[in-house]
Amino acid sequence: MIGFVLGSIVIIYFNYDIFNYYRVWINPSLGDTFNIHPLMPFYLEMLVALVALVGTALLSRLLVKKERKHHLEIQKSEMREETMIEIKFEVEKYRSAAYDGDQLVGMAEFSVANDVWTITHAETDPNYGGQGIGKNLIKCLVLEARLSEVKIVPLCSFAITEFDKNPDYRDVIQA
Repeated sequence: MIGFVLGSIVIIYFNYDIFNYYRVWINPSLGDTFNIHPLMPFYLEMLVALVALVGTALLSRLLVKKERKHHLEIQKSEMREETMIEIKFEVEKYRSAAYDGDQLVGMAEFSVANDVWTITHAETDPNYGGQGIGKNLIKCLVLEARLSEVKIVPLCSFAITEFDKNPDYRDVIQA
C-alpha cells in the first residue's frame, strides 16, 4: 500500500511537470517565446491530485478485499470437495458446522469479545471420525476470521492442536 502511494505521488509530480510544459500559448508580441499559464493554481491542482490519489487508494483496497474474499470462497469450496460434507459458517449461532445433508455431524463453537473469537469447543460425530471434518471446521473459522479481520484464541484442545499444526494460521492468533 505504501509503495502504491509513493508511486502515485511520483506519477502525479511528473504528470504535473509535463502538463505544465505543454500548457503553453504563444504570445505574439514576444515572438517565439513560450509563457506557461496554468489553467488552475498549483494548490488546486495538488488538491485534485490528492483527492484522486485517495480515491484510487480506497478503490484499490476495496478491490483487494473483494479478491481476497473470492480467494477465501474458493478455499471453502475446496474444503467441501475434500470431504463431501458441507461446512457452513453460522455467525448467528457462533459456530462453524458440518452437515451431511440436513444432519449436523460436527461443529466448532466460539465466543466473541472485543473483536476476538475464542474457540471454546469442537466436536465431530464419532461415525464421521477420520474424515478431516474437525480440521475443516477450524479452517472455516480461520477463513471467516480473516474476512472479518478479527483475531482468534484457540481454547479447546483440538483447536490448539490444529493451530500448532498449521503455521499459516498464525496471522489470526491473538497475541
